[in-house]
Amino acid sequence: MDTTKQNRNAWDKKVEEGSRYTKTVSSETIEKSKSGDWEITVITEKPVPRHCFPKSITGLKILCLASVSDLSDH
Repeated sequence: MDTTKQNRNAWDKKVEEGSRYTKTVSSETIEKSKSGDWEITVITEKPVPRHCFPKSITGLKILCLASVSDLSDH
């Protein structure tokens, strides 16, 4: 089994379905997040309440499954 191919095909299908987790966020959303105005969703459209997180996430490692590593063109 080629797991890389399987994963690519699964994500391609999500893109075709228009999944919100495959869409690029705006530059404004990125800037707001950098200044502390962020939200995290897990499996629903509703963000996880902020009180579920530490007051500051600075320095924490957060796994972002739908993220980009190069924002140079955004």
